[in-house]
Amino acid sequence: MELSVLSWNVRGENEKTKDYLKHVLGWLKDNKNEGQEVDFILLQESSAKDNKDSLYRALLEPLGYNVFKFREQSCGRGDCYLFAAKSDWTVGENAGYIPVWDPAQYSGSTVIRSPYFIEVEKNGVQIRLINFHNAFGLPGIRYVCAEKLAEFLNQHPETLTILAGDFNLLQEEMPNYPLLRSLINNRYDHILTSPAMDYLCGEVLDGDDEGLPLLWEYSETDISSINGSDHCALFGRYIIQ
Repeated sequence: MELSVLSWNVRGENEKTKDYLKHVLGWLKDNKNEGQEVDFILLQESSAKDNKDSLYRALLEPLGYNVFKFREQSCGRGDCYLFAAKSDWTVGENAGYIPVWDPAQYSGSTVIRSPYFIEVEKNGVQIRLINFHNAFGLPGIRYVCAEKLAEFLNQHPETLTILAGDFNLLQEEMPNYPLLRSLINNRYDHILTSPAMDYLCGEVLDGDDEGLPLLWEYSETDISSINGSDHCALFGRYIIQ
């Protein structure tokens, strides 16, 4: 079975970011995915508006995706994670936040988020999808949260896992994930998978040599990237033997 995944810190939902997501999906289908749609899309910092008002939902559902949104902070604050899974994947009821920090110590913090997972199944293959937007701005906390997540995953070595998101950690700063491997990364963003998912190809889309999005608007007051974000979309394609 072959499958593919797209991850991107979108920094909100607006017409520009929606058009860029549409561009990415079309480019991948035409150039990297043998005419197939992407199986799983994991986005960070999507709008906290209700799903009915989601620009991404309006784009993705007609393309055959089931779309789910969850707050990045387990307390119900902040932006949202967005999961989109092609409709031929069944989404299970087992889902929720993975604790990676001590709420008693950092209660009230606006920069610490918890990873969220859902489980999907197709033709007897079960996969856990984890969307992660790591802490930002607190010294040492980013690494600790990522390390706690690694410890949690190591408790479930048999579970096929795709972990994607904005880790706010460079590749050399990442903790050891013995049961996962990272073959697709761009500065702070990563897609990691269980080794049973053999890597076929991958791409950092629309990035320059330093991993920043290509710029297309220049003025004294506005320097905006092509996708309205300072992150590049990541794509990975895999085969499960």
